[in-house]
Amino acid sequence: MSNNTKIELHLVETNLIKIQFDSNEEISEFDDIKRKNSLQGFSYDKENQLLTCKITDEVTGPFNLKIVFEGVYSVTSNNDATEKDFENLFKNSEQIERICYPLLAESSLLIGTISGKSVGVPLIVRPALEDDKSDNENEE
Repeated sequence: MSNNTKIELHLVETNLIKIQFDSNEEISEFDDIKRKNSLQGFSYDKENQLLTCKITDEVTGPFNLKIVFEGVYSVTSNNDATEKDFENLFKNSEQIERICYPLLAESSLLIGTISGKSVGVPLIVRPALEDDKSDNENEE
């Protein structure tokens, strides 16, 4: 993306694409919960100026939960934005988190609701991408 290209994104809609839930009787402690999420991909429709992002959020522990959300954003740019511009933008994890925040927030809400109904205590997770680096630092 050239230095003078400015891109504004406005969320149009979020869609729950998939939800998969299983109880796990072998694990009963919340200490054993692991969360992994990531941007699964994106596509840019230049003609309609729409960016679609898909995230996956997985929780394992006393239950196994997999959620896939998709967000559709309208794109406004002072130059013609291209798919390559978005590839460059998504190389920065802070930008991914900023853009996907509405999807991450909805995922966090669902995780809390479903865990509360299934094991009696809601698991409250922050609406952020989990970074492997921070997980490794916590283990040391």
